[in-house]
Amino acid sequence: MPTVHNVPDGAADMLPGAIPINPPALFFRTSQPEQFQQLFQDHFYVACEDGCTIREFLCEQMHVCGDYTQRRIQTVFLNGHPVDDIDTAQITAGDTVALSSAMPGLMGAMMRSNSPFKQMRDTITLQQKATQQDSPGRQCLVRMRLFNFLAKELAGLFTDNGFYIETDVFQHFLTRQEPVLEGVLLDGAPMALPWATPPKAPMIFVKRTETPVAPER
Repeated sequence: MPTVHNVPDGAADMLPGAIPINPPALFFRTSQPEQFQQLFQDHFYVACEDGCTIREFLCEQMHVCGDYTQRRIQTVFLNGHPVDDIDTAQITAGDTVALSSAMPGLMGAMMRSNSPFKQMRDTITLQQKATQQDSPGRQCLVRMRLFNFLAKELAGLFTDNGFYIETDVFQHFLTRQEPVLEGVLLDGAPMALPWATPPKAPMIFVKRTETPVAPER
């Protein structure tokens, strides 16, 4: 789990985009990662390089690239702004990146990247050019949202990569969705879900793995 600032557990919310040091780590097995699609539609967090472009983030860091990016990711938002060029739009600490497959109707068509109707939403389109960063490669936390079919299709990839989520949000997800998770370990110790007493830290790190192991500290 990468870190960017010397932020103790419980203090990440004081510094937007900071990755908490040594948050509780929950590892599990499941053959149904699509159980997380509702959570991924709402929001979750991943680590990325501060100042990278959206294409670099997706392809080089999240391993979402090639034909899938061209065919399935039709709409991209950065902090609520439609993005037409993922090669120039840059992500910085604390940003929100939302991805969607094609959305229906005229509004959906307008929001698609490089839509023929993009002039109709010109006032909200992201206006940004790539710039040189002072600290290239520095790790930060980015808020993610996956809409439509992407939440289901990419659930396996993001659970395998691992993600961060607020502890209370994850507790609510467990109670509401009751996902089937096996071999659950919390900081290396077997754990039954939903837990009776959630970790006190405001954020946890969650990851699917074939053989759950105690995380390196």
